[in-house]
Amino acid sequence: WVFWSENRAGNFDIFARAIDSSGPKEQVQVTKDAGSDIDPVATTTPSGQVWVTWQGWRNGVAAIYAAHQEGRGFSQPAKVSNSSKNEWHPAIAADRTGRVAVAWDSYRNGNYDVYARIWDSNSWGSEVPIAATSRYEAYPSIAFDLSGRLWITYEEGSRGWGKDFGSYSSTGVSLYQGRLIKLRGLEPGGRLVALDASL
Repeated sequence: WVFWSENRAGNFDIFARAIDSSGPKEQVQVTKDAGSDIDPVATTTPSGQVWVTWQGWRNGVAAIYAAHQEGRGFSQPAKVSNSSKNEWHPAIAADRTGRVAVAWDSYRNGNYDVYARIWDSNSWGSEVPIAATSRYEAYPSIAFDLSGRLWITYEEGSRGWGKDFGSYSSTGVSLYQGRLIKLRGLEPGGRLVALDASL
């Protein structure tokens, strides 16, 4: 399956197309709502079901949405994030039992933080703050291990990243300065774990 965002008639929507040994199949339109739907990422469960998540703009606010394969098409998009602020950069992964995780970074707290949510037994669990401090935490990438633990890696920057930094005011931290890579694990029971050593 290939997913992309395309501007048709003045609106960006998510489209998909399956490809097998006989060639490309018919295009499928995943989204149809007004507002730009962009940056799709996808995964496949052990049963072969394809899931896709993306950033969707509705009424000037960006949220994270997801849909799963239903036959030759996809389910109605479901809103994964619950904030009224902008949400960015979704990532997606599936474990060997069929659970699907989506992670993203959020500006709901006035700085970028990383959240995740897991689909299990036909419903979405609660949002989990993976990294929600006053520091800059963004761009998650995720994967499950064989035990069902979800691993989340992300970029971390200093507090005040991108804020009030210039030749006359320098209380913040300039863009792209002082980045680290962080890694945290989310146990199946919901407990967060961290590495003892720095990456």
